[in-house]
Amino acid sequence: SIGAYAFLGCTVLTRVDIPRLGLSGDRPKQSALTGINSIDGLIDRVLSRVNQALDVEKGLSMGKYAFGGCTGLSAVELNVGTEGVRDKAIGIAPTAFSGCSSLSSVSVGRSINKLPDGVFDSCTDEVTIDWMFLTMYPNCSSVVKRRREKGRCLSCGGSFKGLFTRKCRECGRIKRY
Repeated sequence: SIGAYAFLGCTVLTRVDIPRLGLSGDRPKQSALTGINSIDGLIDRVLSRVNQALDVEKGLSMGKYAFGGCTGLSAVELNVGTEGVRDKAIGIAPTAFSGCSSLSSVSVGRSINKLPDGVFDSCTDEVTIDWMFLTMYPNCSSVVKRRREKGRCLSCGGSFKGLFTRKCRECGRIKRY
């Protein structure tokens, strides 16, 4: 698991890509944590251990403030490309991404069918959230809740074409709420 406070305050971390969070079966491809410059190989060893920790068969959890305060973090991908695979018990703390104020792109695969309330509350108003279950769990981000109240696209915040058209002008997603 990625423990509590694992990357707390790591301001040079720019992207997190965890391709098989909580999934077992075939050996997962390596996760990518990028934007960190190596200091005498120490950080490379830490990243290697994190990648090994993600190679588990019983699922994974992200503890409180695991990526908290990572103000340089702009993109997060969780289980993208794992469509058709059901998750195991995935525990993501509501504060896992707290303080990630530069977060502008979030992609979550279909195998994760629930996110805790407020997990992406710190992201920018311009954030794009690509997740199949966003209409069912709009409380995962205060930005998404505001978009829903205003009748905007939950994923990108765009407006819908015409009076009866249910397609977003910016991202082309269909309005399903």
